[in-house]
Amino acid sequence: KTSFSKTFQRCISSMAAYNLSEIEEEFDVCTKHPAREMVEHDRAIELAEGLAGGKWFRSIKLSNKSYSPEAAQVMAKALKGLNGVPSSFDVSDVIAGRAESDALKTLEILASAFKDKAENIICVNVSDNALGQKGMDALLPLFVASNKLQSLKVCNNGMSAAAAKQLCEILIGDENTNLNIFHFHNNMSGDEGALYISKIIAASPKLIDLKFSGTRAGRPGSLLIAQSLLNLSSLQRLDLIDNTLGEDGADALAQFIESSQPPLRYLDLRDCALGNDGWQLIATALSPISEKQNNCLLEHLDISGNDLQAEACASLPAVFRAQTKLSFLALEENDIQLEGLQIICSAIADAKPNNLATLNLATNDINAALSVIRLAATLRSYCPNFSLLNIDGNGIAQSVLPQLSSLLGEEKLASLDDNDHEALNEDEEESDHDLTSLLSGLSVS
Repeated sequence: KTSFSKTFQRCISSMAAYNLSEIEEEFDVCTKHPAREMVEHDRAIELAEGLAGGKWFRSIKLSNKSYSPEAAQVMAKALKGLNGVPSSFDVSDVIAGRAESDALKTLEILASAFKDKAENIICVNVSDNALGQKGMDALLPLFVASNKLQSLKVCNNGMSAAAAKQLCEILIGDENTNLNIFHFHNNMSGDEGALYISKIIAASPKLIDLKFSGTRAGRPGSLLIAQSLLNLSSLQRLDLIDNTLGEDGADALAQFIESSQPPLRYLDLRDCALGNDGWQLIATALSPISEKQNNCLLEHLDISGNDLQAEACASLPAVFRAQTKLSFLALEENDIQLEGLQIICSAIADAKPNNLATLNLATNDINAALSVIRLAATLRSYCPNFSLLNIDGNGIAQSVLPQLSSLLGEEKLASLDDNDHEALNEDEEESDHDLTSLLSGLSVS
């Protein structure tokens, strides 16, 4: 809060020197020109017209165009003619299809547009550019005041471990960073790269939004990332998709949640190799005795693709009771089967999670129409804000789909395009009589 207040005051002070009528929120080159295109010199002159007239934009976004060095010169000249320096500069996806030499020149030209005034830029997005160490070198002018950066997104850049090391050296000096938002996604930095990114995370105690996913990190690197979270007591959003956490990583994550009590609202652990034991550690951390603790604010939880079986569902009642704000829960692509579904039904009836709106149980080998009907009725009875159920890919009998639609409303039932309705569960007898008896016995008012 203090950091944000200081930044806000600095912006207000700077704005005082300008005519407020000349200040606009954002220049997004795609607002008037949405098509992807290769931009050369003459076309850049047309695109830069929106920057003319001595305006000052709080945010500049040049994304979704591929600029030649000559076009970049035109855009940079227009940026230099602005009355002030934006607080946010987005140069993501600006070199697609360019030869390496031209791409590096373009990055360097755009990064140098504000040259000695780059310290006023606190939000930077360089995603969707093919960045190696050479690319990071070209972007160095954007990082001359890296200690002032509050938001940095480096996603889908194909960054190697060496490039991750370079980023670490750029961002970490003698003091902690001021980052509130840090996204590092879909790179190829592996375990060694995770080591350097973990150092950035550990040196960024003000983080409220962290995304580290899809980086080819194995168990050693994933564990380092989980262990680096311990100082992030203000973290609200955590995305660790596709990290091989395993039980050790889950234990480190659970320790973070229990000891730091971050006000987490969004937690995505899809494809993290948690297994039943790893999830149990995290579930326990998410189920504190006192509901007044900071770690009871969770709204979004995704534990899909973690090899979870029915026994993993046994921890959900406690999670539901503790996380009363939970509105989104996904357990897609696990193996909870019929037994797990029955546990979930009981958990919902027991905890009555009023705010639950979305439940994703797709591809769990459930194959049990009666229990799915029971789930729908339970959701209708105990979840007044419910809006979407996904049970696709579970072999649900085609004959019960009308009942499901009737119970929940057709708009609350996700597409069943991948539902193999012939794969019925042999342990649960399906018949019209069974369905009629079940529906008549359930309270669905």
